[in-house]
Amino acid sequence: YFTGDKGSKNPIAIKPLIQGGGIYGRDEGFTIVKTVDRKIPKFIGVFVGVNDYNNPNKDRNNPSYYTDLSYAEADAESMAAAMEQSARTLFNDSVLIYRVTQQSNKAPNKQELEKVFADISQKAKSEDILYVFFAGHGGIPKGSQNPNGEVRFMLHQASKYNPMSSSFGMSDIKEWIHPQKIKAQKRVLVFDACHSGQFIQDMNNSTFRGDKDEAWKKKQLDKLKDQTGMLILAASADDQSSYEDDQLKHGVMTYHLLKQIKETQQDTTLILDNWFGQSSEGVKFYVDRKYPRSTNGNDAPVQTPQMFGRGDI
Repeated sequence: YFTGDKGSKNPIAIKPLIQGGGIYGRDEGFTIVKTVDRKIPKFIGVFVGVNDYNNPNKDRNNPSYYTDLSYAEADAESMAAAMEQSARTLFNDSVLIYRVTQQSNKAPNKQELEKVFADISQKAKSEDILYVFFAGHGGIPKGSQNPNGEVRFMLHQASKYNPMSSSFGMSDIKEWIHPQKIKAQKRVLVFDACHSGQFIQDMNNSTFRGDKDEAWKKKQLDKLKDQTGMLILAASADDQSSYEDDQLKHGVMTYHLLKQIKETQQDTTLILDNWFGQSSEGVKFYVDRKYPRSTNGNDAPVQTPQMFGRGDI
């Protein structure tokens, strides 16, 4: 029986009870146990947006550089602001926000990202939540530089001739947020980029290699999702584009993520599975209505967001 609050120690009365009976022991003893403070989790958000690819004329035939984007930085900055405001209602001051955009005076290149994740590794605890958001170009470079056909997320002024050094993919993410470096057990990755659904396939292939059958792989993936608290949202399938829209002034997926936050009732918990699912439906409806349908003979929209992992966070 707890008998009172004595600061950092709690007196407990011990009353022996005979099993199966109603007879208490005569003697009453006391012991003192040290209480352990409840660990308050932190929300750690990394928001990356890339507009500048050294191709402001948006020449798709430019042999050296990808076309500039109009709203990727706005996506990252708006998402950072919305998530920070929302997170502080739950985590109070236990919120760390990293904005990696030119607007925030941090050029979104590989060196800057490495510094950000190195800093997080010094601060993150196992009870924390890591949320990583990227808006920009996504591509699957061909050739010997990328033998596994990994999707790469292109960073500031990424070069088509040497895309691996000016982008990041599964191999980089695995190194940057490895559990031995960043201990946060809940990890959420959001990619508003073309071909981003390939990231989920890259993760599967990276985790499981060999001659195991598909049933075994599925079982292991389900176990992985349960154990790590990993959740991934990709804006499009591996063979699809991810649109940004002049009317919305955002990437279509980011717009719908922000829209769902605004439409969610105040002072309620934002469950990621519901948030991502409802936003994905909004993306499919918007793109299906505004943009041409696929040319492969079916009626599928040309942008279908992909999800992986448990979303009851």
